[in-house]
Amino acid sequence: MGVGIEIDLDSPEAKKDGLNSQRLRQAVVKALKDANVKVISKLNIDKAPGKPKLVVLINPVKHSGGMYSFTFIVSLDQEVNLSRDLNLKGTASTWSVVATGAALPEDLDKMVGQFFQAFDSGK
Repeated sequence: MGVGIEIDLDSPEAKKDGLNSQRLRQAVVKALKDANVKVISKLNIDKAPGKPKLVVLINPVKHSGGMYSFTFIVSLDQEVNLSRDLNLKGTASTWSVVATGAALPEDLDKMVGQFFQAFDSGK
């Protein structure tokens, strides 16, 4: 099984503190590879059956003392067919995990591996 990756990180404060989409993507790629899940490039995702894409959304909010509270959502989105009409296709989330917590910015991407243990156990 392979997946494409989409990272959604919209926090200028977190970016100033060193957490950016590229850093988060590297952590996601490592966690997937550690779980023996192939990463499909953006160029090849449209050729993959179902066009599976792992969407990672993190919404960190900075508090005094440098700590961030966050909502972390990971979902597996893929193309699906409706059983009532197999000609109707759409994209749906077929798996997801949501977590909230608090961490220093340097620890947010380290937490990625914990969430992907759930993904690995669900395949």
